[in-house]
Amino acid sequence: MQLLETARLRWVVDEAIPQTPSLKHLMGETTIVSGREITPSVVAGTDILLVRAVTCVDKSLLEGSCVQFVGTATTGVDHVDTGWLEDRGIAFVNAAGANSNSVVEYVMSAIAVAGYFPGVLHGDPVGIIGLGRIGEALARRLLQLGAQVLVYDPLRLDWPLDIPRGSYEAVLRQPVITLHANLHDRAPNESRGLLGDREVSIMLDAFNKRDRRGLFINSARGELISFPAVDALSKAGFSLVLDTWPGEPKLCSTSLRRCDWVSPHIAGHSLCAKYRASNML
Repeated sequence: MQLLETARLRWVVDEAIPQTPSLKHLMGETTIVSGREITPSVVAGTDILLVRAVTCVDKSLLEGSCVQFVGTATTGVDHVDTGWLEDRGIAFVNAAGANSNSVVEYVMSAIAVAGYFPGVLHGDPVGIIGLGRIGEALARRLLQLGAQVLVYDPLRLDWPLDIPRGSYEAVLRQPVITLHANLHDRAPNESRGLLGDREVSIMLDAFNKRDRRGLFINSARGELISFPAVDALSKAGFSLVLDTWPGEPKLCSTSLRRCDWVSPHIAGHSLCAKYRASNML
């Protein structure tokens, strides 16, 4: 698709995606709609579809439509059936890394609000699960501050030489653990339910040998951890900061009371991140 042709095409754009000058310059006949109201009838005659995470993009949405290009203004793509798009020859892009700085700042704030920042700056290691764009950006921010990190990611091949790498068990034993894996079901390293009974038992074993409580942060995807695992950590006395959790957006009041901080999946939702995503698309 030639960029100069886009002004003659029909667009459907989630209303939560800012129309930055760079994006608006390309847009043709455009329908702006809430992401939850993007339905087959809305996209039937559309050439270009731009969404955020609330819109499920798959065969049920696009079958029979004219859509040639799909873009999601998010890093995660678990709401998009990328295989089906590829089979149909529909171009697809995501805004990978657009929200990295926003999530890093969220995690740093969470560490501080939970009272762990002094310890981190004085040698308490931070275990990071997932070394994608966000995990790497967080690791580098912490290292720049003189903190220690240990990172696990079985899918990362081009491992940066300056970022310490550890086994999954070693990372789970750190006093501060923050989750940044993508949600996927691809064997042999599927990530759905990445933290279950076995992993929690490792965390609790290390927890029982420390003087201080442990801190667990999830600002990635809720289904990376099972609800029984969240429940076990909270009952054991772990500090919990949850931007995402299993079964979101529902969270029972008992679990809510046990958490230090809960936010409704907004770690990557800074204005700067949204503008970057628009420009990347």
